[in-house]
Amino acid sequence: MITIENCLPPIMGWVCFAIIAILLENLCSCYFPFLLSSKFYYRVRNKKLQSILISPRRTRSKDSETAPEDRNKLPLLGCIYCVVIFPWLFCEIVILLIVLALVLLESDFLYSPFVTNLISICEFLFVNECFWIFIAGMPLLYMIDYSLGLRRWQKHQKR
Repeated sequence: MITIENCLPPIMGWVCFAIIAILLENLCSCYFPFLLSSKFYYRVRNKKLQSILISPRRTRSKDSETAPEDRNKLPLLGCIYCVVIFPWLFCEIVILLIVLALVLLESDFLYSPFVTNLISICEFLFVNECFWIFIAGMPLLYMIDYSLGLRRWQKHQKR
């Protein structure tokens, strides 16, 4: 039997998961002209989206050495991360809220095959090891892109 007590841990888990995903997104959301993938970026024009998608500490702070024209660019790896993570998180929370609403309404629909499948999908989304590898691997790929690009740029500066 599904109760409110059974719904709260997944919702709290989702909140922790969302915080981790957003923190990791900040690690791969800074554009630098020396990135190996620097030719591929998305210019974020909306101020609210800039504050969400682009790390404020590394590229948009007042003491940043990033050129003003580069401060609102989301690099390729950051774009890929956002395109995957935000729909994933959205699907998870929608399913959790549907189940919570059905529990609160004490609906018999909660025990239907459809809702059972929704719960299975939510569990799959949350515990999928490929997704955890993705959210941890994208910042690592970005750091490799950054390090190799910076190294190449420094070599060209010495010449």
